[in-house]
Amino acid sequence: MKEITMSVHQFMEVQRGNLTYEDLDINTLDKFAGEILKNKKLKIAVVTAMAYMNIAFVALAEETEALAQLRVAKNEIVHVLQFVICIICIVMCLIEIGKALIGGRGNDIGSIVMKYLTAVVAVCVIPNLFSWIGRLCHVNF
Repeated sequence: MKEITMSVHQFMEVQRGNLTYEDLDINTLDKFAGEILKNKKLKIAVVTAMAYMNIAFVALAEETEALAQLRVAKNEIVHVLQFVICIICIVMCLIEIGKALIGGRGNDIGSIVMKYLTAVVAVCVIPNLFSWIGRLCHVNF
């Protein structure tokens, strides 16, 4: 048994006896789709047009909300990376200080601490530096 899709008007006409199922031109859409699929150029044109229509729908999204969500995600990722890098710097600093003390180089501790402190400050300042530059140039990073 085959399902038939028809309009309400066609259904009412069949129920009244004014039309028969043979009188209905039901396969029009199937014929139309078949002609499109047979013709290679027409098939490419239809697929391209449908792709462009889908792109247009995506482009019509609320821009401010999408950009705000991207900024929130960027800030979360940056904060997590800063935290992880700071922890790594602290652990590496402690390990290097331990090695210096074991090796009898106690006067190198200041330079070791300054090296890792510089790395931590750079990790915290560089994202803000890009934001400041972006504000000066009216670009959002």
